[in-house]
Amino acid sequence: MSIFTVTPNQLKAALLFASKKDVRYYLNGVCLEATATHTRMIATDGHRAIIINLTHDADKAPPVDAPVRYIVKREHVESAIKAFAKAQMLDIECNALECNINGIAGALIDGRFPEYERIVPRKVSGDPATYNTAYLNDMAKARALLGVAYADCVPVSQNGEGPALVKITDDALAVIMGVRGLPDMRAPEWFTGPVTAEPEILGARAALDKIHEAMNGTEWNADTFEMIAHALTAAGYRIKSSDAAAA
Repeated sequence: MSIFTVTPNQLKAALLFASKKDVRYYLNGVCLEATATHTRMIATDGHRAIIINLTHDADKAPPVDAPVRYIVKREHVESAIKAFAKAQMLDIECNALECNINGIAGALIDGRFPEYERIVPRKVSGDPATYNTAYLNDMAKARALLGVAYADCVPVSQNGEGPALVKITDDALAVIMGVRGLPDMRAPEWFTGPVTAEPEILGARAALDKIHEAMNGTEWNADTFEMIAHALTAAGYRIKSSDAAAA
């Protein structure tokens, strides 16, 4: 048996990420995980996930390194939250078949919870991405439930189309998947106007080469320079004024 100590708000935050009526029935609840070194609460709907690091008590945890996981039904969690809304802490006792939340017993979900650690990136690319705003709003709610100041400011470490990291608190993190098919991030042409190529800038030597090419071997003198320089400018070239003077 394992015993987990949680707050009602931690359970509320986790439920924001859990599925409701998913055909993947093992997602319709909250996973409690215990090892000899840590205890965690995890919830996911396959598009985002939250991992909450709970207070670890070695005396209440199984003496094994491999994680022991219990999936508590959403309805069971909701009943406990309603019954003990004003409680500061709740004890959840779990065995292989059922769990007991402050005296309210219920059967566990018989299934295998996803290996959530595999989707948590150890490093992010910083590439921009598009995210579902409803999911980001739930993350802001989770931050508020867990006592974060300025909870509406959701810090997202972007990771392109891969899973991005979101800081909920120092003891809770979230993962959110980017929407595939990133739109064009540039300002639209109706705002910026048509994009025109920058004129090629010619130095004195390059300008003289162009002039000789234009004259095709015909002799010329300094009086013709301005006329040819004007023609080069009209052709899309720009000559540095200092170079023109030098020429």
